[in-house]
Formats: sequence, structure tokens, C-alpha cells
Amino acid sequence: MLFRSASDLERINTSLERRGIRFAVQTYPPIRHSMHNEAANTPLRAFARSHPEVALLDTHEHLVARFERAPNLGEEFYSEDPRDFHLGALGYGLVARQVYDELLAKGWLGQK
Repeated sequence: MLFRSASDLERINTSLERRGIRFAVQTYPPIRHSMHNEAANTPLRAFARSHPEVALLDTHEHLVARFERAPNLGEEFYSEDPRDFHLGALGYGLVARQVYDELLAKGWLGQK
């Protein structure tokens, strides 16, 4: 879900809380060739830190740690088109595994 401000996140969280729905925020992955995306990720992290009931899925940090150990800074995890900054199948596979593992560890999966 796209947000424009911290107040958007507050409204989303309030609406979900009223309905008994858990809220997780996920950071944006690192931008190809630069590894940065802090302008978008800083408010997400700050919001999650100030709301302990909100799960933070820090995809950016997870992938940066992985890419720093990979040849070519994880280039193989991005789209085949070098002009495209999106992740490719391998990159999205890492994201899916990270989200699954973190939500499982929090007890959010397999529970009604």
C-alpha cells in the first residue's frame, strides 16, 4: 500500500486496529547500483518503531546484507534489463522467503 505521509500510516493503522487486523510495513528494496532507498524507508522504520504492534519487514536491510556478500553486489537478483531497477525472480524469491520467515517467527502464519 502506498503512503504519502506518516499520517497516512496512522490512519491505516487505526482502521486496521478497529477491525482486528494486524499491520506490517515493509521497506523498499535497495535501488540497483546504489543500494540506497532511505528517503522512502526512514519514515516506515520510524513508524514501526513507534508502534510496537506493527511488524517491520525490513526488506532493504535484509537484501543489502545479502548483496554485500554476493558477487557484483547482487546484480543477479535484479531484472535482466540493466536499465530496470526492479528485482528479478531471484530477488523476489529472497523477499518472499524473508517475509515468510519473519511472519512465521512472529506467529502470524497458521493462526486464525
